Amino acid sequence: MIKIKIESKYSEIDRSNGRQFSSMVVIISPEDKVLLLHRQDVPEIRFRNLWSFPGGGSDANEKPHQTAIREVHEETGLRLDPDCLTLLHKKIVGEKNVYFYVCDSYSEEVDPERVREEHQNFAWVNPNDLDMYHTTKDCEYAIRKAFKTNELIME
Repeated sequence: MIKIKIESKYSEIDRSNGRQFSSMVVIISPEDKVLLLHRQDVPEIRFRNLWSFPGGGSDANEKPHQTAIREVHEETGLRLDPDCLTLLHKKIVGEKNVYFYVCDSYSEEVDPERVREEHQNFAWVNPNDLDMYHTTKDCEYAIRKAFKTNELIME
Protein backbone atom coordinates (compact mmCIF):
# COMPACT_ATOMS: atom_id res chain seq x y z
CA MET A 1 0.00 0.00 0.00
CA ILE A 2 1.32 3.46 -0.88
CA LYS A 3 1.68 5.72 2.16
CA ILE A 4 1.00 9.44 1.80
CA LYS A 5 0.97 12.34 4.21
CA ILE A 6 -2.65 13.46 4.48
CA GLU A 7 -1.85 16.92 5.89
CA SER A 8 -0.47 18.04 2.55
CA LYS A 9 -3.46 16.62 0.68
CA TYR A 10 -6.04 18.99 2.17
CA SER A 11 -5.11 22.60 2.71
CA GLU A 12 -8.66 23.78 3.37
CA ILE A 13 -11.78 22.51 5.06
CA ASP A 14 -14.33 21.03 2.66
CA ARG A 15 -16.91 23.79 2.22
CA SER A 16 -18.90 22.31 -0.65
CA ASN A 17 -21.99 22.22 1.57
CA GLY A 18 -21.10 24.29 4.62
CA ARG A 19 -19.13 21.96 6.85
CA GLN A 20 -21.27 18.96 5.98
CA PHE A 21 -19.35 15.95 4.72
CA SER A 22 -18.72 12.39 5.85
CA SER A 23 -15.63 10.24 6.04
CA MET A 24 -15.60 6.43 5.98
CA VAL A 25 -12.62 4.13 6.57
CA VAL A 26 -11.77 0.69 5.21
CA ILE A 27 -9.66 -0.72 8.05
CA ILE A 28 -7.51 -3.69 7.06
CA SER A 29 -6.16 -6.07 9.71
CA PRO A 30 -2.75 -7.77 9.53
CA GLU A 31 -4.68 -10.87 8.36
CA ASP A 32 -6.12 -8.88 5.42
CA LYS A 33 -9.60 -8.79 6.92
CA VAL A 34 -11.82 -5.70 6.78
CA LEU A 35 -13.70 -4.24 9.74
CA LEU A 36 -17.44 -3.92 9.15
CA LEU A 37 -20.02 -2.49 11.54
CA HIS A 38 -23.66 -3.61 11.53
CA ARG A 39 -25.80 -0.49 11.61
CA GLN A 40 -28.84 -0.33 13.87
CA ASP A 41 -32.26 -1.26 12.50
CA VAL A 42 -34.21 1.91 13.29
CA PRO A 43 -36.06 4.08 10.77
CA GLU A 44 -34.19 7.33 11.50
CA ILE A 45 -30.79 5.81 10.63
CA ARG A 46 -29.58 5.97 7.05
CA PHE A 47 -28.51 2.58 5.66
CA ARG A 48 -30.22 0.88 8.59
CA ASN A 49 -29.51 -2.78 9.26
CA LEU A 50 -26.68 -2.84 6.71
CA TRP A 51 -22.99 -3.62 7.23
CA SER A 52 -20.65 -0.74 6.51
CA PHE A 53 -17.37 0.86 7.49
CA PRO A 54 -16.73 3.00 10.55
CA GLY A 55 -17.20 6.66 9.83
CA GLY A 56 -19.61 9.53 9.97
CA GLY A 57 -20.23 13.22 9.65
CA SER A 58 -17.88 16.11 10.25
CA ASP A 59 -17.64 18.36 13.27
CA ALA A 60 -17.06 22.10 12.93
CA ASN A 61 -13.70 23.02 11.38
CA GLU A 62 -12.62 19.44 10.72
CA LYS A 63 -10.85 18.30 7.61
CA PRO A 64 -11.99 15.00 6.04
CA HIS A 65 -9.07 12.96 7.39
CA GLN A 66 -9.64 14.36 10.89
CA THR A 67 -13.28 13.28 10.73
CA ALA A 68 -12.18 9.79 9.66
CA ILE A 69 -9.76 9.44 12.57
CA ARG A 70 -12.23 10.80 15.15
CA GLU A 71 -15.19 8.75 13.93
CA VAL A 72 -13.22 5.49 13.89
CA HIS A 73 -12.08 6.08 17.46
CA GLU A 74 -15.57 7.07 18.66
CA GLU A 75 -17.25 4.07 17.03
CA THR A 76 -14.64 1.36 17.63
CA GLY A 77 -11.95 2.49 20.07
CA LEU A 78 -9.28 1.96 17.41
CA ARG A 79 -6.63 4.64 17.02
CA LEU A 80 -5.60 5.02 13.39
CA ASP A 81 -2.05 5.91 12.42
CA PRO A 82 -2.60 9.22 10.56
CA ASP A 83 0.52 8.62 8.44
CA CYS A 84 -1.04 5.43 7.04
CA LEU A 85 -4.47 6.88 6.23
CA THR A 86 -4.88 7.02 2.46
CA LEU A 87 -7.72 8.54 0.45
CA LEU A 88 -9.36 5.94 -1.81
CA HIS A 89 -11.93 8.19 -3.45
CA LYS A 90 -14.44 10.98 -2.93
CA LYS A 91 -18.08 10.70 -3.89
CA ILE A 92 -20.89 13.23 -3.94
CA VAL A 93 -24.13 11.96 -2.44
CA GLY A 94 -26.86 14.53 -2.93
CA GLU A 95 -25.08 17.74 -1.98
CA LYS A 96 -22.70 16.06 0.45
CA ASN A 97 -19.13 14.89 -0.12
CA VAL A 98 -18.27 11.44 1.23
CA TYR A 99 -14.58 10.60 1.57
CA PHE A 100 -13.47 6.95 1.61
CA TYR A 101 -10.11 6.14 3.18
CA VAL A 102 -8.11 2.99 3.77
CA CYS A 103 -5.84 2.34 6.74
CA ASP A 104 -3.87 -0.76 7.70
CA SER A 105 -2.08 0.63 10.75
CA TYR A 106 -3.87 1.15 14.05
CA SER A 107 -3.53 0.52 17.76
CA GLU A 108 -5.89 -0.78 20.44
CA GLU A 109 -8.57 -3.43 19.94
CA VAL A 110 -12.17 -2.98 18.85
CA ASP A 111 -14.21 -2.10 21.94
CA PRO A 112 -17.58 -3.91 21.68
CA GLU A 113 -19.19 -1.43 24.09
CA ARG A 114 -18.25 1.53 21.88
CA VAL A 115 -19.51 -0.32 18.80
CA ARG A 116 -22.87 -1.06 20.43
CA GLU A 117 -23.46 2.61 21.26
CA GLU A 118 -24.26 3.20 17.57
CA HIS A 119 -24.29 -0.24 15.92
CA GLN A 120 -25.60 -3.75 16.46
CA ASN A 121 -22.29 -5.56 16.10
CA PHE A 122 -18.96 -5.72 14.28
CA ALA A 123 -17.00 -8.32 12.33
CA TRP A 124 -13.55 -8.69 10.78
CA VAL A 125 -14.48 -10.01 7.35
CA ASN A 126 -12.41 -11.80 4.75
CA PRO A 127 -13.12 -10.00 1.45
CA ASN A 128 -14.00 -13.39 -0.07
CA ASP A 129 -16.89 -13.67 2.40
CA LEU A 130 -18.36 -10.23 1.70
CA ASP A 131 -21.39 -11.74 -0.05
CA MET A 132 -22.47 -13.16 3.33
CA TYR A 133 -23.06 -9.61 4.61
CA HIS A 134 -25.78 -7.21 3.48
CA THR A 135 -23.61 -4.16 2.80
CA THR A 136 -24.03 -0.66 1.49
CA LYS A 137 -23.57 -0.19 -2.26
CA ASP A 138 -20.15 1.43 -1.88
CA CYS A 139 -18.72 -1.26 0.39
CA GLU A 140 -17.55 -3.78 -2.21
CA TYR A 141 -16.22 -1.06 -4.51
CA ALA A 142 -14.16 0.50 -1.70
CA ILE A 143 -12.79 -2.89 -0.64
CA ARG A 144 -11.78 -3.76 -4.20
CA LYS A 145 -10.09 -0.39 -4.52
CA ALA A 146 -8.36 -0.79 -1.14
CA PHE A 147 -6.93 -4.16 -2.19
CA LYS A 148 -6.25 -2.87 -5.73
CA THR A 149 -8.09 -5.71 -7.40
CA ASN A 150 -11.10 -6.32 -9.59
CA GLU A 151 -11.52 -9.66 -7.89
CA LEU A 152 -12.00 -10.20 -4.19
CA ILE A 153 -10.18 -13.52 -4.16
CA MET A 154 -7.18 -13.22 -1.87
CA GLU A 155 -4.23 -15.59 -1.39
